[in-house]
Amino acid sequence: MPRRVSDRPAEERLVKLLFPCGFRHINVISSSATDPNWGRIRVMDSSLQLLRTVRLFLLASIVLYAAIAERFGPAPKAHAPLVFYAITVVAISLIATTFAIRRGRLAKLEEVLSSHQEEMAALKPWRAIYLLIFMACEAVALYGLVLRFLGFTFTQVAPFYIAGFVLMLYFAPHRPSDAIG
Repeated sequence: MPRRVSDRPAEERLVKLLFPCGFRHINVISSSATDPNWGRIRVMDSSLQLLRTVRLFLLASIVLYAAIAERFGPAPKAHAPLVFYAITVVAISLIATTFAIRRGRLAKLEEVLSSHQEEMAALKPWRAIYLLIFMACEAVALYGLVLRFLGFTFTQVAPFYIAGFVLMLYFAPHRPSDAIG
């Protein structure tokens, strides 16, 4: 059964030194000092926690983009629709690329990680691909912010905010499982 690092005073001081913002509950693999894995932090758990925290902040930033654009954006004015259509095509292609990356590279890495969750050679690219997916979702929302500051109305740019937010919810990081089916 995993134990908490904060159970021992020396380890608690080390955790406070390494994570000053309050990382108190870091799981370790083993509780036996004779075990060679004793004291090793579970990398998958910390990676998932990092990705979920980043995702939460990015979701909040999308809401802030919409609020800031409405509060400080210019008054809507007539524009040639060419700019709007061009940015829409870029956003749609970015969304399609994101789904392709998830289906291709991420699926292969999750297959490897389902049986070897602590393998760093697969875990680092897995984490990087999730961050790349989050950046793509955020970029879709940022396109809406740019369009709003160019003078387009909120109803014209709201689909960009909504798409970025919904995609961020859809691409939630999860622990790769070795379940069949």
